[in-house]
Amino acid sequence: MTQTTDLEERKALIELVGKDLTMHIEDVPSEDNLIYMICQRVKSLLETDRDLLLSYLYRLDVPESQINAAMRITHQVPLDQSLGLLIYYRQLERVRTKRRFDSGPPIEGWEF
Repeated sequence: MTQTTDLEERKALIELVGKDLTMHIEDVPSEDNLIYMICQRVKSLLETDRDLLLSYLYRLDVPESQINAAMRITHQVPLDQSLGLLIYYRQLERVRTKRRFDSGPPIEGWEF
């Protein structure tokens, strides 16, 4: 179900998810446990503050077409799980893109 992530990717994911979804994650959970935690946060937000959840999805740049598709298939997959997976994979994409294009430390004298 999930793509395999290495430890560094998972640590970066935890940092992003924790910051972006206001979650406090103590240790480094397995990939499946991290997805479960995200889905639980989404479930809580669906029950208490849908507007905040939609704001998070917008800020995380989850495509609206994917959100709409997730909302249409709730008879097959619970909405909290669909949205949780969308968040997880979007954050994973961000981590991998950042790693790919990381230029390392700035050249001395070129700092901003």
